[in-house]
Amino acid sequence: MEKGIIQIVIIFILFIIVLSLLGVSLSSLTQNETLRNNFSFVWHWSSIVWNNYLKAPAEKAWGFFIQFVFNPVKEQIQEHPVAEPLEP
Repeated sequence: MEKGIIQIVIIFILFIIVLSLLGVSLSSLTQNETLRNNFSFVWHWSSIVWNNYLKAPAEKAWGFFIQFVFNPVKEQIQEHPVAEPLEP
């Protein structure tokens, strides 16, 4: 878990460095009215598409995954635990 957080922080820092080298100012991006309107427009329509078309199939797919993949694997792991960790 700790490695994943460190990797995310490093990727975020590298992303900021790349943007800086490309001459992109994050503060000017947040103050740009056109950019904010475009993101607002995209967010609005993507939420409509998600709620009206994609949410129900995604929830069914997630339920299928939990019922037929995750729970059986979890039960098998609980029924047959590994006594000792494998040697590297």
